[in-house]
Amino acid sequence: MMKNKICLNGSNWFFKDSKSTKWFSASVPGCIHTDLAAAGKISDPFYGTNEKDLQWISGIDWDYKTRFDIADKNLFQKDRIDLLFEGIDTFAQISLNGKNLGRSDNMFHEYRFDVKSLLKEKNNILLINFKSPLKSSKNLEKKYGKLYASNGDISRVYARKAQYSYGWDWGPCFTTSGLYKGVSIEGSDNARIISLFAQTTEISSKKATLKIDYEIDSFNGSELEADLKILFNNTVLTTSTESLKLQKGRNEGSFKVEIKDPQLWYPNGYGKQPLYKIDFQLKCKNKIIDSFSDRFGIRKIQVIQDKDSVGRTFIFEVNGIKIFSKGYNWIPADSFLPNVTAKQYKKLLNLAKESNANMMRIWGGGIYEDDQFYKTCDELGLLVWQDFMFACAVYPGYKGFLDSVTREANYQIRRLRNHPCIALWCGNNENEAYKWDGWDGYPIGKKTPDETIFYKILPGLLKKLDPATLYWPSSPWGYEKAYDSKTTGDSHSWEVWNLRDYTAYSKETGRFISEFGFQSMPNFSTIPSYAGASERALTSEVMENHNKQIEGTSKLYRHMALWFPVTEDLKEFVFRTQMLQGQALKYGIEHWRRRKFKTAGALIWQLNDCWPVASWSLVDYSLKPKLSYAYIKKVFSPLLVSIEKQENGISVWLINDTQSKAAGKLTVSIKSLIDDKVSFEKKLNVSVNANTSKKAVTLKLDNAHQSCGKYVYAVFEAQGRQYSNALLFKPLKYLRLGKNEIKKIIHKYSSIETKS
Repeated sequence: MMKNKICLNGSNWFFKDSKSTKWFSASVPGCIHTDLAAAGKISDPFYGTNEKDLQWISGIDWDYKTRFDIADKNLFQKDRIDLLFEGIDTFAQISLNGKNLGRSDNMFHEYRFDVKSLLKEKNNILLINFKSPLKSSKNLEKKYGKLYASNGDISRVYARKAQYSYGWDWGPCFTTSGLYKGVSIEGSDNARIISLFAQTTEISSKKATLKIDYEIDSFNGSELEADLKILFNNTVLTTSTESLKLQKGRNEGSFKVEIKDPQLWYPNGYGKQPLYKIDFQLKCKNKIIDSFSDRFGIRKIQVIQDKDSVGRTFIFEVNGIKIFSKGYNWIPADSFLPNVTAKQYKKLLNLAKESNANMMRIWGGGIYEDDQFYKTCDELGLLVWQDFMFACAVYPGYKGFLDSVTREANYQIRRLRNHPCIALWCGNNENEAYKWDGWDGYPIGKKTPDETIFYKILPGLLKKLDPATLYWPSSPWGYEKAYDSKTTGDSHSWEVWNLRDYTAYSKETGRFISEFGFQSMPNFSTIPSYAGASERALTSEVMENHNKQIEGTSKLYRHMALWFPVTEDLKEFVFRTQMLQGQALKYGIEHWRRRKFKTAGALIWQLNDCWPVASWSLVDYSLKPKLSYAYIKKVFSPLLVSIEKQENGISVWLINDTQSKAAGKLTVSIKSLIDDKVSFEKKLNVSVNANTSKKAVTLKLDNAHQSCGKYVYAVFEAQGRQYSNALLFKPLKYLRLGKNEIKKIIHKYSSIETKS
């Protein structure tokens, strides 16, 4: 009686242009671009300017088909047989054995079709006709009216599809189609488990109380038995059994469970990440008909928003400990989603953890990530700020669209809510900028048609499905200040990259900086993957096509000219942009960490790339950390010594994210990069309390100590190790040295800054 499942994934698939009769081999999971490349019909989409030559792909319809037999004859005896698509991208018509099953128009939830009456033992033919995503969104735009969007074709707002696939200021325009997740046949008797939710309702040092909510779909209404087990380290802690009298259709219920001496889950840097396991079985006459297993953590997460003299705080608190959130924004790890492997997720997220990060923000223009992403975050202690998939646009509000969004959110909340890493649900990315900042000419103050989504549908669903996790309507958002307040909520800080020298970060006083970034080139070894030897001039068409921001290359030059001599040597240009990126981000992070809990978080835009490109990432598409990553690993350290430049000298700060006091010796020196001579030195004994920041010393310095080529070097010796930092007084471009000598000095200073 156990559920039967037949996997239809693999290479027994074929595809063709809908107007053609010639079929080619395909793979599922996959997408049209990867299948065309595998068939030898297109060149590497990422190389050169191939992106421009491949835009025709999203403008036509594609057919996919597979032929399969049912070897297990017991399947036909099941009460229900479903054809399950875990993810369809996006606009498609589905048929089985010549019978239309239905259509898809949302890549963010699964699709189930009852196929019991259609399946045959032999020669089943499953056909999916994918409609052009670009034409489909354009047709909807024509029907319902043109709206507003930055980045990509404006019609993207009508497609419940990864918005970045229409093009972004760090990624190419590859508007994909395909079965990007698994396909299977699923046979069930009596009932199936829809979802299970392990919610911690009370925690003390001696016990944790859990409410285990379940949802069951009963096919015919029957009496079944439900068995629940909670395990830790493969040891059964508690068991519960209940008899269920189910009505036909959806049934809901709950168990109450107590865990003695609970092991609490903490973010990276604050404790361990113990994970419990929940096993749930449905039985009929002592035979298992369905089962569900998942992991969960016991923890309490709040966002403290207390009023203060400035506005309101925005502090994540886990199990009673205030957290300074340090981390990254995350974009999809490839333009072609099926290319991303579990190994890549683990590699990227381990790099985040190893840099002392404790939070990832999943940005709203991508996807609700693969299960592997969240499992890895659970294991590594990376909190997740989870956007719903809306970004930089005004979205429609007609009934069909709202219904689709409701199904999407229902599915994703249920899928993700057991993960202890989920710390906040956010409605969208930067959509409030239209109403409050007049983006793209939208009338300031005018109500947007999508407000029902962000102020009614999403909070309503979360109140029912995950009531303990904060819902935040948008990012940035700040209550009555609405968009990008500096006194409440979260803010995005882009003035530095777009307009100013990076020292302007010292004027940024937001309460939680959920986006800020600074561009650099990809690693030198990555460039040949997209640019031939003759195309590696910085202003070549290929190189400029691999920096998607408007005037992105020009901004790299401009920022470099503020601090370093501008170089045309590509390898050195790469080095200096990555060094400058590290210095800029370091400057901002140190400023916000000195303001600890006045500002309570700094999430860098961005950790990763979806293709080889000059962008704001710290790890390029080849999964190699940039030089800037070393800067961030150091500045995210739980214990940090920070140097703040003052009008007539410097202040040295100690920032302590640990839960114990740190005491030791602080040495502050003025050194020369030219000859390493020390012109000033002061030593003192200092301490900093747990989870605080403190100005340890202020020193007045005369002009001679602050001349070009001089830098401050501060070392705090505590807890059996040294914590160091450095600060230049003047840009290295002012040194009166030859090119080679300046190059050596630049590299030398970078080594000093990144020394751990």
